[in-house]
Amino acid sequence: MAPEVNAWVALDDGGSFPADFLWREQRLIVETDGRDVHSTRQAFERERERDQRLTVAGWRVVRFTWRQITASPTAWRRRCAHF
Repeated sequence: MAPEVNAWVALDDGGSFPADFLWREQRLIVETDGRDVHSTRQAFERERERDQRLTVAGWRVVRFTWRQITASPTAWRRRCAHF
């Protein structure tokens, strides 16, 4: 099943977050992290809080670097296949 791309996830606490790749039925989120967007302390802290809130709400968040996604697209798909 193909994921939703750049989809939003609404949480019961009223928060919502974008997901790079989202499989709603499996409650799986795959995030692709590039250095240019995620290199500041503020971004790092914000992403950790986001992951914590999603995990507490029952979502599984798996992170890959942008380079891992683009250099080996079949490898990351294989890693997520068992979810």
